[in-house]
Amino acid sequence: MEELQRLGDLVERLLLLARTEGPQALELTEVRLGEMVNRLVEYHIPEEDQAKVHVEISPHATLLADVRLLELSVGNLLSNAVKYGHPPYRIGWNRGVLSVSDQGPGIPAQHLPFVFDRLYRIDSSRQHDGHSHGLGLALVHSAMRAQGGEVRVRSGLNQGTTFELGFRRDA
Repeated sequence: MEELQRLGDLVERLLLLARTEGPQALELTEVRLGEMVNRLVEYHIPEEDQAKVHVEISPHATLLADVRLLELSVGNLLSNAVKYGHPPYRIGWNRGVLSVSDQGPGIPAQHLPFVFDRLYRIDSSRQHDGHSHGLGLALVHSAMRAQGGEVRVRSGLNQGTTFELGFRRDA
C-alpha cells in the first residue's frame, strides 16, 4: 500500500510539473508575504524547530504573485530545508527577493548546476523518507519561470544553503 501511495505522489508531482511548464493563465493577487510564510512555516517545520525559524519579513510586505505557485515554491524550499538542513532556518525578503536559508551540510559545488533538473538527487543517501523523487526543485524552477521570476542557490560545504526566489520588480 505504501508503494502505491509513493507512485501516486510521483504521478501527481509529474502532472504538476507539466502544468507549470505549459502555457497557463496566472492568477495574480496581492500576497501578504509575512502571513503566507508564517502559515507555511507552521505546516512544514516540525513544532519542536519552529522557535528556531527567523522570519525577517515586514508585516506590511506584499507581492503580486500567483498564490498557488508561490506557496508551492516556498513550501518546497522549507520542506527541503527540514529534510537536508539543520536549524536555525531564516526566511527573508529584500528588494524583490525571498530567501530561505538553513545551516545544514551544504551542497557540494559540483552538484549546484544540476539541482533544478528533473529527477536529480545529489545522492541516494539524501533520500530520507522515501518520498523524495527529485522533483521539488524542478517544480520551484518551473513555478518561478511561469511567473517571470527565477530561483538561485548559494551553498558551501558545512556552511548551509540559501535558495533565493527573485521576482520581477514590475510584478
